[in-house]
Amino acid sequence: MKPGRASSTAKVIAASTLLAASDPHRVALADAAALPLCRAFLSVTAADRWLRAAAELPALRPMWRALERWTYPGVVAHYGARKRAIEARTRAAIESGTTCVVIVGAGFDTLALRLAPLYPKVRWVEVDHPDTQAAKSAGMAHVGVAWPGNVQTVPLDVSRGDLSQLAVTHSDDHVLLIIEGLLMYLPEDAAMALLTQPLGKSAAASVRQIFTYMVRWPEGRAGFRPSSWLIDAWLRWRGEPFRWYATPGALRLALQNQGLRVVEHLEPPFDDVLKSHKQGTIALRGENLVVTELF
Repeated sequence: MKPGRASSTAKVIAASTLLAASDPHRVALADAAALPLCRAFLSVTAADRWLRAAAELPALRPMWRALERWTYPGVVAHYGARKRAIEARTRAAIESGTTCVVIVGAGFDTLALRLAPLYPKVRWVEVDHPDTQAAKSAGMAHVGVAWPGNVQTVPLDVSRGDLSQLAVTHSDDHVLLIIEGLLMYLPEDAAMALLTQPLGKSAAASVRQIFTYMVRWPEGRAGFRPSSWLIDAWLRWRGEPFRWYATPGALRLALQNQGLRVVEHLEPPFDDVLKSHKQGTIALRGENLVVTELF
């Protein structure tokens, strides 16, 4: 991410949510409550408003779908499936006793904003780069949306893999740490530090993690399959290239060696319920979802 600018990936995913909602075959992957929030996030600058309008204008939808087919076919559904899978596991964790949810690299995600009012006894913490967080707050203020009282925002550059500044107390007995779509942009040492030493000397009794990572393919590279050199070039141009990726086996072993128990390791489309979605099985591969526990 380039200094002084909000994450381009965060904006693209917000626009993808709006785009999915316009498609009858993918509308089930876009939570209705997320739509006004995504519009708010893309409401401040002229460029963001153009992106929002382009995602919602019926006349431009064929262009977006053609662009998706030429680059990463299925990526809009992939983002939706990823978020649905994470939300389902977040709700299950809260029902099982989680008292604090920390979202690292929250970007323009809507999870905390939507679920915090439903779970008022849970403390929600959004951690992200100050520039991205400021853009998100500005979008909310622009349309008069307030942060829920049980949501705390922490402006923090996590590129060094250090979350020790987070104030996790004894009242946060069971913490859920969510790291979605972030680790691939960090150096390997920072990514592994976030996973293996997530909250430093935390007072929490247990920490459960939900994270996604990019798969290292046999030729040694990472990225979605089918691949797109156009997207790779765009990410480099925007200053957000993939820096860390791993094979499933090597990652599982590294986590276990650090005392983390792998509860789930899922490949797209992540859930059986999504496999029966109208669009059919999501073809895009390359980003997996993992759930671990640290006691």
